[in-house]
Amino acid sequence: KTFSKGFKDVRNFTFFFSTPITKSYENLVLGIFSVQKLHLKFFGKMNEFTIESVEVLPEIEFSNSMKMKCLSPITIATRQSEEFFNKQHFLNYMNPKERPIFVENLRLNLLRKYQILNNQEFTGSEKFEFSFDPDYLISKNGRISKLIHFKNDIKIKAMEAPFTITADPDLIKIGYDCGFGEKNSGGFGMVEPIFKSSELN
Repeated sequence: KTFSKGFKDVRNFTFFFSTPITKSYENLVLGIFSVQKLHLKFFGKMNEFTIESVEVLPEIEFSNSMKMKCLSPITIATRQSEEFFNKQHFLNYMNPKERPIFVENLRLNLLRKYQILNNQEFTGSEKFEFSFDPDYLISKNGRISKLIHFKNDIKIKAMEAPFTITADPDLIKIGYDCGFGEKNSGGFGMVEPIFKSSELN
């Protein structure tokens, strides 16, 4: 269970770590958890957890069209001009007027990450399509947005639903390794591939 100040009645955790710098980070994570104990503070009390296992997930073969499941919600923002300043606005995929901007900003974000990681402009296929699963949206009555209370009392609107992305495999890999959307260092935008329809929920 989650509460405004943390967790309650939690017995098990699963942590996922993802990075494009695989080898060095793999050794770092394995080293951190080699002590077999993890201490987390809840409601002012320090709790000790025993680490049951640490494993490296197998490599994925990326194609130009893939289905993904969100392990954490995706957030995309834009700037809105106010009278005296620019205000950050988190885009809502379910708003028909904001949906094209959401998808375009998601694409541009992947291109920026590619350029930073490879120190060069992306020159692959320009085709890019992104859509959250329509059947899932119907099953949830379109309620896929989450309001996350982030640090410094910042409230972030994010979207969480299975999706299909069609793009150059190199860009999809960037999203998988680094996270889709923004604020990935805060845990947003982590995904895993869907290989069976039963994995949508």
